[in-house]
Amino acid sequence: MVKLLPTLALRLLLAACGVAVGAVVALAFGARIIDVLVVPVLSALPDGRLYFTSATDPMMLAAFKGPFYGGIFLAAPWVLWQLWLLLVPERHRPKRRVALPLMALATALFYGGAAFAYGVALPWALPRMLGAAGTGLRAMLTVDAAAALVVKSMIWYGLAFELPLVGALVAIVARGSTRRVAAAASPGPHPSAPSSS
Repeated sequence: MVKLLPTLALRLLLAACGVAVGAVVALAFGARIIDVLVVPVLSALPDGRLYFTSATDPMMLAAFKGPFYGGIFLAAPWVLWQLWLLLVPERHRPKRRVALPLMALATALFYGGAAFAYGVALPWALPRMLGAAGTGLRAMLTVDAAAALVVKSMIWYGLAFELPLVGALVAIVARGSTRRVAAAASPGPHPSAPSSS
């Protein structure tokens, strides 16, 4: 386990660098990213309003949190690749011609899950969640909380959509390991044993 710590630290660092690069790219669109993220929440609110509680909130959202959220989704393929390199041992990794389509599929599944959360799950769930309190209470959600809720939901749904692929990869790796164990345990002449001829 201790030997894995440098590898874990390296993969986390590279993933974080990817998100940072994505955030720099998204910096010019920080406010627009927040505007897009909060649409499902605004649509679920009776008065269609969100609030902020500090004078610095708009600047923080536009200059920092918006680009950070954008960086997460821009860097998703890179982060998934680092996760692949971390979790799948080198001896079990398929060849590059197989690995690249798998990573493309993983990226598509992640973005598909995020889109499902944004376009289907949240618009369906939020009105029911907000209406559970009854008509006597009114929600006063902040822009920060609304954007964070949407981003977390998109990430979790994206990861959930990866589960079928993860299950298939685990089965492939387990099957390969079983074959190697069976081959090693099968009777046969030892490579160092002299031949009978």
